[in-house]
Amino acid sequence: MDALRRATNAYSKHKATSRDRSLLKYIKEGPTFDIGHGQSLAYNPKDKQLWFTRSNGKAGQYGSAVKVSSKTLRPTKQVAYRLVNKQGAKLAVNSTLAFDRQGYAYFSSYSGQRSLRVYRGTMNDHGVHFKLMMQGLAYRPGQTHQSIAYNPHNDRLYFVSDDAISSVPVKKLRQRQATPKDVHASVFASQREFEGLSFTAAGQGYLILNRGAELMRIDIS
Repeated sequence: MDALRRATNAYSKHKATSRDRSLLKYIKEGPTFDIGHGQSLAYNPKDKQLWFTRSNGKAGQYGSAVKVSSKTLRPTKQVAYRLVNKQGAKLAVNSTLAFDRQGYAYFSSYSGQRSLRVYRGTMNDHGVHFKLMMQGLAYRPGQTHQSIAYNPHNDRLYFVSDDAISSVPVKKLRQRQATPKDVHASVFASQREFEGLSFTAAGQGYLILNRGAELMRIDIS
């Protein structure tokens, strides 16, 4: 597996050796299609549906919420939406997504030079609705915002950046009662891209890394 990871990394940099190419022939590569920021793929445990968002990242323009069959991994429903706040300011459609155990959807985005905002809402066949949570993080985890995840075992939201992960209790964030002591943060030295994070119902975490591709199991203390 490590050899395959290194081979895919070399291939992405156009530096694949003959040995790398001999390994890569065992990887089946499907057709290329536009899904936007792939890290938004998330599972809603309430209705047992998979969703992801498509966005060009431009404020005020329409994106779409796409429901995916867990059996075929093919889209089965698409809902167009855009984000505009009460003051009329237009926002970019979210490129991160997570669901809690009640089925509420969350996405996060960086604000200014340091802070992070969190939005909460619903996403289903009938429409998409989000509201800004009135408490966020003053100091975001890292420079590149990669993904958001929800851990049903400890009811915390996790914010993922390259080499850094922060988390905060959802209930306290929703009630605007979170304090700096409630924020947990871990910084690593992998020099890799952290692409996505997911948790099982028991709280076991799985982290996807890139450069090259690898799935790691993580333990939460």
